[in-house]
Amino acid sequence: MEQLRPCKRQFPLETGFSLMELLVSMVLLSAIVLISSYSFSQFTRYWDGRLGNFDARFAQLRNVWLVEDILRNLQPYEVVNDEGLPRFYFEGNVNGFVAVSAQSLSEVQTVAVVRLSLIQNDDMTFDLIYEEAPMRVEALTWLRQQPDFMQPVVLLPNLKSATFEYFGPEPRRPDDVDFQPSDRWYVDYNSAQTGSHPKKVRFNWSVDQEPMTWLVDLIQPSRGAGLRYGPLNSGGGERWRCGVRTTRS
Repeated sequence: MEQLRPCKRQFPLETGFSLMELLVSMVLLSAIVLISSYSFSQFTRYWDGRLGNFDARFAQLRNVWLVEDILRNLQPYEVVNDEGLPRFYFEGNVNGFVAVSAQSLSEVQTVAVVRLSLIQNDDMTFDLIYEEAPMRVEALTWLRQQPDFMQPVVLLPNLKSATFEYFGPEPRRPDDVDFQPSDRWYVDYNSAQTGSHPKKVRFNWSVDQEPMTWLVDLIQPSRGAGLRYGPLNSGGGERWRCGVRTTRS
């Protein structure tokens, strides 16, 4: 009988990474993670910066539209002076003006006294400030009446070389019956003195030493009729109505 011999058990050859290979792989992986993290942080910072600039530019553009809308809604509004004579309500100088707008920015379908003014900063730039006093309850009827303005709002900050100008007829000359007023530009314009509502408003400023200008044609009274308020009795209370007949110059 053939004698059985014990045989050696065959195991598969075991393979793997050496310690050196593992160390190199970890170094490479760490470098990839480091570069990826840095690239992601740079991207997010760049994106946040672009997004922040977009928000700031959009807000500034929106405020530019608001300023133009304010100027285009200015109305020839009649009040009475100390002698009881009707006068248009508009007074402006190089730093801004006060007038009446047919549309309040804070309340729908409400006439408001508005004031645009330039406030100088420490760095010699200017902030364009907007204030309004809606005529929801009390109407403006007297030339020297003090409107109750709401909280001021900065529309355009850090403007350079900002000024206002006004185009309209010269002041009246009561002693000269043959005087024919001519239109020209002023840095000071008071409708109570000229007897006329200005025809244009020009706002000047500069951006990166480049001059910028808004020129807006104002609504003009037709046949001497302006915007004014009067009481309107309705039921048990008193509301205010507005009558206007105007044309654009």
